[in-house]
Amino acid sequence: MRLIGSIVAWLFAAFCAYGLAIGAGQTLDLNNLAEMGVPMPMGVRLEAIWDSLFGAYLYAVVLVVGFAIAFYVASLVKAAVPVLSLIAYPVAGAAAVFVALSLMKMKYDLYPVPGGSDPLGLWVHLACGLVGGIVFELFRPKRRD
Repeated sequence: MRLIGSIVAWLFAAFCAYGLAIGAGQTLDLNNLAEMGVPMPMGVRLEAIWDSLFGAYLYAVVLVVGFAIAFYVASLVKAAVPVLSLIAYPVAGAAAVFVALSLMKMKYDLYPVPGGSDPLGLWVHLACGLVGGIVFELFRPKRRD
């Protein structure tokens, strides 16, 4: 039963981080366009975010895989260094996002996700990964001693 609970928490954390990252990243991109004088009514903004949620689905796959690896490593770190137990999963979530974005940048020479092209966007994506790690920590099944 703990395995199923862990899988549900892992997927929930990855999709929370994905939704936050896409929404926040697209908002940053739209704000940049608005600063250049392009009219951005709320309906256009919401439609762009909605379309990005379904258009960047490969980023969701990358986060699901990255979170699986990162959370496994974090569980090993927690077992070896118990003092890090409170921050292991949030740091692992941010690290997974950082590695994913870095690999995409190295492979394609660009960030194929909304908001990933500037430093603020990168920090926003890392914060979303951190939130994903917090979500996993909150929702994963805990061992009863």
